[in-house]
Amino acid sequence: MSNEEYVTIKTKIATQLTNLKWDKADELAFDYTTGLAHKSYTTAVGSKDVTAYLRRSEDDDKDFILTAEYESEGRNVCSTISCHFHLDLTISWIEVYLSYFVKFVDEAIAASYARKLFLNGVKNG
Repeated sequence: MSNEEYVTIKTKIATQLTNLKWDKADELAFDYTTGLAHKSYTTAVGSKDVTAYLRRSEDDDKDFILTAEYESEGRNVCSTISCHFHLDLTISWIEVYLSYFVKFVDEAIAASYARKLFLNGVKNG
């Protein structure tokens, strides 16, 4: 697979994530790392970011794996969340996959300690 194909799928996914209220990674990160997009969450200790990364699958050069990283209590609470994309997926399927990915990321972060404290304070305060 060419670098152009990788950039094409990366751009498609980043565009759809921005439609889901994520921010595209800055140009340097987007162009030279696997960083794709990020989103900020308000927590009891301040604002914290989750970052999405897209890497090529080791098994098939037409497959990609989307992961997220959000550190809470010294661990990545999104470590078990991933989404696999094939180069030939249509935008419609990318939207479907990303809606589930974002849902699982939001749920994992909502269950993290600092975010849970914030959410409980908002509900009770």
